[in-house]
Amino acid sequence: SWKRPFIAFFESSMRSTGYSVFDIESLRLETQLVHTALMAIGGAAGGAAGGLKIGLIFILAISIFSTLRGYSEIKFRRTIFPEQLMRQALVLLFAFIGSIGVLTGLLLLFGEYSMFDALFEVISAVSLAGFSSEGFISNKDSNVILSIAMLIGRFLPIMVVIEMTRPRVRPNFHRPEDNVLFG
Repeated sequence: SWKRPFIAFFESSMRSTGYSVFDIESLRLETQLVHTALMAIGGAAGGAAGGLKIGLIFILAISIFSTLRGYSEIKFRRTIFPEQLMRQALVLLFAFIGSIGVLTGLLLLFGEYSMFDALFEVISAVSLAGFSSEGFISNKDSNVILSIAMLIGRFLPIMVVIEMTRPRVRPNFHRPEDNVLFG
């Protein structure tokens, strides 16, 4: 209808505030799943949006592509990225997935929520999106868990990046290398 361009403009311009012109529960399940995935990805580095960040997803995607193509380096077009960047992206990804898993488990433990509602609420809180599903009825315990999720979403990535980029003392010796078989 004629409202769709205005709704799309409003939804795209309301970054990280939680305002919405439509009920999230009215969306089909697969659309809610895509919405949840986009919240988890978040925005660009330095922006107000939380989440994993577009740059991290890009580095992981080109790392996977480079590995599948058999390249010894992580490269995109004419640019070669340091391998340390991929390791940092993996650390952030596992910290994000781990915190989402623990917080979703806690929310399920202290409330009567469906798995998807709990996951949606935790990802919305960690990614600082501010959305809430209509069917989610919060209690004191879930409010505390979601508040912790918001703090984790704001400060965990910064603390992890600071820890990873801190100068280290190099050891005087090298350990022998070994391989691990997969599959």
